[in-house]
Amino acid sequence: MLTKRLFYLLLCCSILYLSCKPGHFRSPEKFVRYISDPAHGLVQQQQEQDTVYTAQLFPIDYQLLLAGCGNGTVNCDSLRRQLDSCYYFRFEMNGKRIPENVTYDMANQFTLQSGKDTLVCGLCQPIANGKASSTEYMLVFYRRGAVKHDLLLKYSQHAFSFSQRNFDVTLY
Repeated sequence: MLTKRLFYLLLCCSILYLSCKPGHFRSPEKFVRYISDPAHGLVQQQQEQDTVYTAQLFPIDYQLLLAGCGNGTVNCDSLRRQLDSCYYFRFEMNGKRIPENVTYDMANQFTLQSGKDTLVCGLCQPIANGKASSTEYMLVFYRRGAVKHDLLLKYSQHAFSFSQRNFDVTLY
């Protein structure tokens, strides 16, 4: 009797655990809404005086979605292997007091801590967003190992942490 109750308890716990994990999305719209929601940990914000700093981690499947995977014209497996060697972020500064040094040598102002490794920014591409009081960048960091760690994105005195759990969001 006790083993039967224990079995059902373990079964219920495992179903609950699997239903709470970020998982697979069949709709691109639901996938994009999920990764854009700050409650899921892929978007983080910090405010300092009149400036809001926003960092967003893009999972590999988001990059595959942008590349057109799923429509039959792109070799998704090859592209996935290529994209799996990098971490992709969007970084935005929004407000009245954007630091003056944002355009000069911007790539050197970002580091990414992954486990015991500190990665330098491999690509820092400005993005035109049409906002006068905002500046936005696409950041790419090259991975050194295949092991996924929790990440800590650092920009001057700001640090944004991203959990390993959030990397497992995928689009079918």
